[in-house]
Amino acid sequence: MTRPLAIKYNSQTGAFQGLQEMSDTELSNTFNSLGLAVASKPSASGNLTVNVNGTGTVIGGFTDTSRPDPVNSHPVGTTILESSYVFNQILQSETGSPTRPVEWSNNAIRQMSDASINEYIFDKFVAALSGKSTGSYVLQPNEPTGGTWVQLYTITNSIQGAGNTTYLWRKTNASPPSSKRPLKISDNLREMTDNEIATLFGDYANYVIDTGKGKYAVSDGPPAGGTWVKMGETLSDTIRNLGNVSYTGYFTRTYSGGYYQPYSVDYTGYFTRTYYLNYTGSYTGSYNRAVATSTPIYYSGRLAGYTPGVGYTPISKTYSGTYNTTTTGQVAGPTRTVNGSYFVPSSSQGSVPRSYTGLTVLSSTATVSNINLWIRTG
Repeated sequence: MTRPLAIKYNSQTGAFQGLQEMSDTELSNTFNSLGLAVASKPSASGNLTVNVNGTGTVIGGFTDTSRPDPVNSHPVGTTILESSYVFNQILQSETGSPTRPVEWSNNAIRQMSDASINEYIFDKFVAALSGKSTGSYVLQPNEPTGGTWVQLYTITNSIQGAGNTTYLWRKTNASPPSSKRPLKISDNLREMTDNEIATLFGDYANYVIDTGKGKYAVSDGPPAGGTWVKMGETLSDTIRNLGNVSYTGYFTRTYSGGYYQPYSVDYTGYFTRTYYLNYTGSYTGSYNRAVATSTPIYYSGRLAGYTPGVGYTPISKTYSGTYNTTTTGQVAGPTRTVNGSYFVPSSSQGSVPRSYTGLTVLSSTATVSNINLWIRTG
């Protein structure tokens, strides 16, 4: 098994000097072309792509926890809110007829075998991906440097007043340090184009499935088995701490009561009295006058004689003068002042302070979990 062949030129004159095996640096252009084939796949459905909450093989996850109440809230419960992010990588085998580079083996120029391509192209391409070449994925808050990066998914660590976000990035292009290309067998030996190098993608997908190299994983530490390289920065799920804190709270209380209102009042009393009235005018009165009479006396049916006597005859006479009469009426008494008090009912509401000790959301935080994005290289 040998490396792919490329044309050798004189470094000073540029003259053709023959063929030579390509170094890792000279293969950088090949890796970029193969990376373009990887990066051109739809982010949520393309083969070998990594997505969040999509489809494919689950490669790990992140659970964001947070509290429903802001800092200094009290009293609070222990309820925790959760949001889940599931990372997947689509891993599908492929068939096809790739354009193969050539190698020098058994004293002849031949198309590279599967074993040679795996060792000298795919193994080294995966190593290039771990160094953030075209087609690689990175998990971190800020856009990585070097080349063109596309922000695919947002992962949030929610925490009251201090949340932060991390993004899943994919590199879509770069400027490789070498322009050399591997050779292919055609009507003659010719350099491969980007599109011809891209035909190796199907074999590369099968290589990833068969060997595990080039697979991604999401976990705190590197997964067991193989060699894993961290891609980006650690994403932490943090949450506000809880603690019992003494505080003064207020509650509204409704109460009913009343009070006595003093008063002072003056009044005049009345009473009934009979009194005399003097009138001046004319009135008619009467008097009796004595009249001499003689009344016969009878005894046993015979007249015995007469008895002298005096009779009285009433006589009316009109007089003028002053006379008295009586009447009954209401008479005002003396004015008096009476002092006293009377009850006034009332009802009201008010805020009443009270001291409590309750579970409170603190400003300090605790780390619940960590994740990293890893790529397997060996």
